[in-house]
Amino acid sequence: MALLVACSEGQERAGAVVAVVTPGQLAPGLDAPEHAASEQEQPAATEQEQPAATEPGEPAPAPAAPETVDGGLSGTDWVVLGLLGIAAVALIGSAISAAGRYWASKAARRNAVSARLSDIVGSCRWIQDSGTMELLLIQHPLQIQSAWAPVRTQMMDTESQISILRTNIEDDDRRELLDGLGLNLTALRSATEAYVTITSRAGSESSELVQSANQSVMDWRRELQISIELVASHVSYR
Repeated sequence: MALLVACSEGQERAGAVVAVVTPGQLAPGLDAPEHAASEQEQPAATEQEQPAATEPGEPAPAPAAPETVDGGLSGTDWVVLGLLGIAAVALIGSAISAAGRYWASKAARRNAVSARLSDIVGSCRWIQDSGTMELLLIQHPLQIQSAWAPVRTQMMDTESQISILRTNIEDDDRRELLDGLGLNLTALRSATEAYVTITSRAGSESSELVQSANQSVMDWRRELQISIELVASHVSYR
């Protein structure tokens, strides 16, 4: 009897324990042990989720913009700007150098023209002042012929120099003055040659012809003197 009572009491305690752990008997808000265990067994969500696939009609996401530095320009932009700056400096330096060479060459040409003009003026001065004047003072026909030869050669050489130089002169005023000098020199050469010819062949009865030829030489000497002074005033012109 005592054993039966003890078993009965044990069953009652077991039933009480079962009744305590029955899910329906849990207080509201408490989860069942199986639910809590399932939550502990679930793996933790990854910190970074995979990007969702885009729909066929949606545009693809734009690529990330490159990192920029001061002023909103990227490092590549600064490299390009630096190269452009170097190229610009090189071009400017080349242009300045070319301009310097051009002006130096032009100045050299002007100086060369002025030097040749000075030589021509000196030659014309000798012809006008000494060469032709000495011929007018000679009375003997043989002497005047021998004296005329070097003067004539000097005149022709100077005329040739004038003809060559005028093609290298860029200034119109200088070219015009040089042309006038050449024309007056040629006219004086023709007048002097006529005077020498008349003086060498004429007798005492042709004194009027000699005097007329002499006056023609004097007139062209004066014209040449005017041209010489005009050209000489432009010899040092820059």
